[in-house]
Amino acid sequence: MKTEDIIAKQLRSLIPLDNNELKTFFSMASKKSIKKHDFFCKPGQRISHFYFLETGIARHYYQDKNDKEHTKHFIFGKRFFVASLSDYIEHTPSKLYCQALEDATVYYWDLNKILTIAESNHKWYKLFYVLAGRAFVGKEQKELEYYTLDATQRYINFSKKHKNILNRIPNTQIASYLNISPETLSRLKKKILFE
Repeated sequence: MKTEDIIAKQLRSLIPLDNNELKTFFSMASKKSIKKHDFFCKPGQRISHFYFLETGIARHYYQDKNDKEHTKHFIFGKRFFVASLSDYIEHTPSKLYCQALEDATVYYWDLNKILTIAESNHKWYKLFYVLAGRAFVGKEQKELEYYTLDATQRYINFSKKHKNILNRIPNTQIASYLNISPETLSRLKKKILFE
C-alpha cells in the first residue's frame, strides 16, 4: 500500500473526510529525509510542524540539569506525531528533544496552515483533539506501568509492544525509557533469557 493511501486511511479512521478534503490536506504536505541523530526539534525551538513517519524511528527525550537523558517516548511505524505536543498546545518553546534514531522519511505539514483550514472546517480540529487524546492515553498508560509494575514486568511489556524495533534501539535508551540503569536492564534481559 502506498504511503499516501495509508495516511488517507488513518485520517479517515479519525475523522470523516471526503476526497476534496484529502486533496487539500495532501496539497499542503511536503516530504523530507532526516538523517540518523538529526533532530525534529530541540529545546528552545518553536513547534511548527505536524509529521507522518514513513520510515525510521524517533524518540522524545529531555535532559536533566546533570545532562542525563530521560526518554519519554519512541515513535515508529507509519503514524502521525508532533515533535512536542504540550509545547505546541501551550505556545511555548520546546522543552524536549525529538531525534531520529535511524535515517527517517517523513511527510510534514505546517501546523498554522492546518489551523487556518480548521477555521472554516472544524473536522481538522477534531483531528487534533483525537491525536492529543491518544497521546494522553499513551502517557497515562506509561505512568500507570511505572507506578504499578516492577522493572521486570515493565521490560516484558515494553519488549512485547516494541518487538519489531527492539533490536534497533540502543539499550541505554530503553533503560532510560523504563527508568532503570543500563546495568539493571542487562541483568533483566539475562534473567528473562534463562527463565
